[in-house]
Amino acid sequence: MDVFVTFADGGKFNETYRNVKPLEYSFLGCGGGSYSLKGDVVRIQASCMSSTAGRLVKIESITSNQLILNPFGSGQYIFEKQ
Repeated sequence: MDVFVTFADGGKFNETYRNVKPLEYSFLGCGGGSYSLKGDVVRIQASCMSSTAGRLVKIESITSNQLILNPFGSGQYIFEKQ
């Protein structure tokens, strides 16, 4: 089971899946959208969100090969560069 999220230059991200139900394991579950960094948060905007302004997500840690986000105040999403 794999969920792949690609944060590309230019502020776009894409989410794809392999052998997984997106509803159960996804980051957002709608494929992709845009992002922008603002200090210690990232604004995530995707078509499946109820607000066109998107959501501000706290960045817990960022290095050259890892990004850790805390979107809901508990739990983490850990992204590793491959």
